[in-house]
Amino acid sequence: AGLVARQEWRPVLAMLVLLSVAAVAWQTGLSFQARPSAPPTSSAGAPSQPPMPERSATPPASGTSLHSLRLPVADAAFSRSLNRIVFVATQQRAIVVVEPETGGGSIISIVDFPRTVVVSPDGTLAMAVGEAVTLIDLTDLTDLSLTVHTPLVIPGNGQGSAALMGSWRERWPRAWAYVAPAGSRAEPVRVVDFFSQRISAAPFRIPGGGILRVHPNGGRVYLLEGMTRTAGLRRFDVDGGRMSEAPLKSANAPDPCGNFWISDGGNFASTACGATFALADDAQKDLEYLGTLPGAAERSVISLEHSEKAGRIFVITDADASHPKAADTLMTYEFPSLKVRSRDAFPALGSVAKPLAAAGRFVFVDASGTRLYVLLTASDGRSAVFARPLEPLE
Repeated sequence: AGLVARQEWRPVLAMLVLLSVAAVAWQTGLSFQARPSAPPTSSAGAPSQPPMPERSATPPASGTSLHSLRLPVADAAFSRSLNRIVFVATQQRAIVVVEPETGGGSIISIVDFPRTVVVSPDGTLAMAVGEAVTLIDLTDLTDLSLTVHTPLVIPGNGQGSAALMGSWRERWPRAWAYVAPAGSRAEPVRVVDFFSQRISAAPFRIPGGGILRVHPNGGRVYLLEGMTRTAGLRRFDVDGGRMSEAPLKSANAPDPCGNFWISDGGNFASTACGATFALADDAQKDLEYLGTLPGAAERSVISLEHSEKAGRIFVITDADASHPKAADTLMTYEFPSLKVRSRDAFPALGSVAKPLAAAGRFVFVDASGTRLYVLLTASDGRSAVFARPLEPLE
């Protein structure tokens, strides 16, 4: 029998509430203003356009765009179904939703300073995690009356990585969050039921500092254990807030090397060392080793996107050991050969007269496999979203 999460009834500190939130029209700056009921218009009566983004010293090729965000990106996720980037910014009580082709979007003000953000497998929900978990419906940012804000406390550790399942149905969230502990102490995974506002704890403990990755089918979660000498990968099948471990075949369990990413179709996964695996519903056949991406192990991967639609794996690696969160090159690998297809430097930010070298932070590919999006950061802290087409494979 599976391990079923034990419900811990506690005083619910916050019910489903109408937050003091403000959705704001946002183009390229961090300015909070009332969301207009219709797109702003110019004096001539035509819809006004967002300011022209700052360009790199080398003008982008046809079909590319570079839009300044003017916000320091702390963590980001991507909704393929809606083609939206969702991120949280450093020291901002907000969730930011960006249309990557235009740079426009919305800022949702919340009551907490979030540290991480995740999107549900179907791309319709986003959740920010800080001292609380905040759930928003990405399909209708004009109606925030059902935004859910739930205080969450994990004693001695704080909140770490999170996974999100479910969707918004008939104006009620049928969604569950799975939140791992941070720090070094072993604690249970906390399970948040957004419909009932109950917080429960799984009947097992995991080391703090782990990373949770949700499978696109919404039926299982992979846990990369952190901060232990025997750090490894574990799999949990999930259903309606219940978690049961599905032991992996020991010969298949990889060394995750600090991170783990799942492809858009859910058939493959890769680690921060570039090791690539085939996934399977059967836990005993899960994580079959396919090979390693050349060069990835020498410069640890910080962001990876395996687009089965595009037939490629896109990788951002560390620029050097002294800047572990910076990267200056996008590596593209063909799949399934794992051969290097290209190495591309990112465009500069700033102006033509004063260009600033950009480092990649996060890479995403749209649902069709034809558009690439990269969140960039410059040395002065400014951020931008870079978009370009993906040419068909020969």
